[in-house]
Amino acid sequence: WHGKRGELVDIEIDSQPSTIEVGLIKPKQRIELKQQALGTVFPILIQSLDLDQLSQLSNYQIIPMLAQLDIKSNKGFFRQWKPFYGSVDKHLGYALQWFLMALVLSIIAIRLLIKNSRN
Repeated sequence: WHGKRGELVDIEIDSQPSTIEVGLIKPKQRIELKQQALGTVFPILIQSLDLDQLSQLSNYQIIPMLAQLDIKSNKGFFRQWKPFYGSVDKHLGYALQWFLMALVLSIIAIRLLIKNSRN
């Protein structure tokens, strides 16, 4: 399992006591594209964490801290804590794609305009 949303991870839990080592971090406020109305049926897919809203929904006080499992821990799930921000090449590729699409649509529109003006 490597972070696939459609599959649940199979974690084996034995009866022996074990220690979980975590590091506490503050959650970062992410860019929110549009205000999201949270449903009341769990599980909820959340675009951006709003801890006050989640506290009200769950009837628990939620402290604005996240516990990240230690990378060296041999139990738990696959984790790689490197944030992905995307590459410059990806953004340039999208820019080029939209520019070329606009260019092609402009050429088509000009050709249709010329063709219709001759008739």
